[in-house]
Amino acid sequence: MKIGIFGDSFADSKNGGAEEEQKISWPELLAKKYKVDHRACAGSGADWAVEEMIANFQKYDKIILTFSSLDRYYINPMWHDKLQGIKNENLYKHVRPIQKTAQLENKFFQDVFVHAQNYFKFFENGRFSDNRSAAYCLLIKHLGDKVLPIKNRIDKYPEEFADIKWPNKMGLSEIYQYENKLLFGTNNLTEKQLRYDKRSCHITAWHHEVVYKKIVKWIECGRFSLTKKDLLKLNSKQVKDRYYGPW
Repeated sequence: MKIGIFGDSFADSKNGGAEEEQKISWPELLAKKYKVDHRACAGSGADWAVEEMIANFQKYDKIILTFSSLDRYYINPMWHDKLQGIKNENLYKHVRPIQKTAQLENKFFQDVFVHAQNYFKFFENGRFSDNRSAAYCLLIKHLGDKVLPIKNRIDKYPEEFADIKWPNKMGLSEIYQYENKLLFGTNNLTEKQLRYDKRSCHITAWHHEVVYKKIVKWIECGRFSLTKKDLLKLNSKQVKDRYYGPW
């Protein structure tokens, strides 16, 4: 059984989080049971992840895709040499124009960021994103039971296409936000809190175990569900003691 994992930071166990927490994230737990290719990239968008999945579709028996934001644009590979030498080069191959600043001292990236903001301003809106989400859902449905798409945020998309709902009723970001309240008391995190967050793929080991077991059930039995009923009653002090601090 060969499995490919595609998506963003919710599936990229190698980016962020303490090393000991990375080893027990849901992608790494799967790698202990199956032959797994980790092809997710933190900071990437849904367009890039779907493109990568389709390009490598025939290589895998099963595919897990975490479906992230549609407002993360992938820089054309012909320009990637302009990003060489910077820290987290793979991360900055993707631009998120809704951020206020580019947060990178690289002139090329700063220029691209301005162009991305202008594109978003003149050509994007919520309805376009809803329709693109619906189109991707139709595509993934067409690919059959080989692909498990897990949406990061359960937002609005055209309900009139009644037969294309995502398999998870709770997004991975909702687990993140639930844990943020336990860990920080808020979802509006400061720079220090973000630096001291030791979670891998944005969630704690307890919820990694939940997601892992759900995915194994899908691989073995073809059934998957993830709802708010799956949120664990965690002890706030225990979460803080384990996941807040330098790493």
